[in-house]
Amino acid sequence: MYVHATLELSYSGVPQFLAIAPRVKALVEAKGVKMVQGLLFTTGRLNTVVHIWKVRDMNHWHDTISSLQTHPDFPEIWAALSASVVDEKLAFAMAAPHFPDA
Repeated sequence: MYVHATLELSYSGVPQFLAIAPRVKALVEAKGVKMVQGLLFTTGRLNTVVHIWKVRDMNHWHDTISSLQTHPDFPEIWAALSASVVDEKLAFAMAAPHFPDA
């Protein structure tokens, strides 16, 4: 199962988001979630980031994100994300039968 996260950033928030994203990635991956791809759009809605994460199931994603709230770095992470992300959409998906890892 995959999580497709679309994050729309403010123009001024891009540097702050790009600085905090590796820390968030490391914390999430420590819980067994794997980032498959991270994309920063250069056309369309500028300053849009798409992250594709591989998870066991929806509960795995929920438990992982919930656990971040107790991490000592959470206040700093939350502040950076709150200042840079103006909209976030999450979608859960299964691999298509023709996908190489299906």
